[in-house]
Amino acid sequence: MALQLLKAATQQRKTGRLLAIYAGTLFALSTPARSAGAVVCPGDCSGDGMVAVNEIVLMVNIALGSGTAGQCPAGDTNADQEIAVDEIVAAVNAALNGCVAAPTPTPSPSLTAIPSRTATPSPTPTTAGITGDWSGTITVHSGGDTFDLDLIFHFVQSGSNLSGAFESDGGSGTLAGKVNGNSVTFRLTITDPECRGSANVQGTLNGDSLGLSFSGSNCGGGFNGQGNVTRA
Repeated sequence: MALQLLKAATQQRKTGRLLAIYAGTLFALSTPARSAGAVVCPGDCSGDGMVAVNEIVLMVNIALGSGTAGQCPAGDTNADQEIAVDEIVAAVNAALNGCVAAPTPTPSPSLTAIPSRTATPSPTPTTAGITGDWSGTITVHSGGDTFDLDLIFHFVQSGSNLSGAFESDGGSGTLAGKVNGNSVTFRLTITDPECRGSANVQGTLNGDSLGLSFSGSNCGGGFNGQGNVTRA
């Protein structure tokens, strides 16, 4: 009998405290506070971002056993399937002061792609134009002899390709080669029936002057030399 009286007294004290909170809430709440944006709102049974009087009443009834926590999941903040006094107090505070805005997550910094470097192309050598007639004197070394030879080149250039003909005291013939910037290389083919031969020529262009060095062979044997021709 004593145990039953103790349980009844405990329940009566709990009910009295809940009713006091309920009465105080009804007195304090005239217009519930609202908060913009996402909120953390204990007691917001309807999920509308605010706590109204009817939601406090519902929580009190659940605490008194006239309902279940499932009717107001937002009021059961510790998820123990009961509505306790401290949870009602938290709901009352939310109703009086407004719900607390949920913290906005800080976005992770985006990675900025580093542009790849574009390789700078090597400058293309400017191909000199040598089309035309060039004449001059070269020094020839053949066997034990050294002598000077006058000659004329008739150059025809197309892009980097070089062709044409030549004339000299020692014979005549055709030529073919390349022009790359100021560097000129070509091969002479001596076409005289009496003394055929050929020579490889290296040249460096400097304005209207072309310095030459060469080596080759003909009916008289091997020869080499150097010289200079100028644009006619």
